[in-house]
Amino acid sequence: MRSLYLVALAILLMLSSAAARSNTFRAAGVPDPSVYYKGRFTNNLNWVDYLNETLARKHEVQVRNYAWGGASACLSNVSTILFPYVKDLAEQVEDLLADVKAGLLPKRRNAKLLPIIWIGTNDVQFALAAAARLGALPTPGAIGALIGSIVTCRLEAVKTLAAGLGAAARDIVLMPMVPLYTAPAVPDFLKPQPPAAPPQDAPSPPCFIYPSSTLTITPGVVPCKDPNDRAFYDNLHVSTRFHEWFATQGLLPRLQQLRLLPTAV
Repeated sequence: MRSLYLVALAILLMLSSAAARSNTFRAAGVPDPSVYYKGRFTNNLNWVDYLNETLARKHEVQVRNYAWGGASACLSNVSTILFPYVKDLAEQVEDLLADVKAGLLPKRRNAKLLPIIWIGTNDVQFALAAAARLGALPTPGAIGALIGSIVTCRLEAVKTLAAGLGAAARDIVLMPMVPLYTAPAVPDFLKPQPPAAPPQDAPSPPCFIYPSSTLTITPGVVPCKDPNDRAFYDNLHVSTRFHEWFATQGLLPRLQQLRLLPTAV
């Protein structure tokens, strides 16, 4: 009998949205289906798909993805006003706990429940976008307050999950922040600022520039013909090739090393 590993994904990805047809796509028909693959913010499968696909070869996997494109770790006026259907981290946690209470997961009593939280990049992006509009860097005080709020909101989510799930989840994975400074969307005057940024070759340009928020549809956008030869599909989201590498060569080995996922895949 195959072992059952239930991976309950309560996550937000600036790189990608949900696993199948995303929550965002079901709610608002975005991202643009003529440009993005079946509700994913990339040109094909995303890392959640690749992780699920890899584990499912030898294990029974139940994946629930609570991600919303445009969501933030803390309640944001940007998404609340412009995209009120988007659920932030606290709301995603509420949905996960409601599903557990309703018996929707886990499907088997012996399942390993593993919540994975990866969120906070949108909080930073919103702050940087506001700074770009003003043509100035955020003040040290504003940066400190932003960091503090993201940390607090992420840890509050972990505490809420731990209290709500109890013994049903022995582990909760809190992913580190995405290195947003590598994205083509970051304003040029901000890119030289991270002093700890590792040296890297000049990245290839993105496949295309999406001229507005990907939570809106802009007619006439034409992607390049070689997206998998580039790290970024658009100016903020990576290509499916990077998603595959991240899932199979980055995240999976680390979770296996921590004995959170099976080594036989």
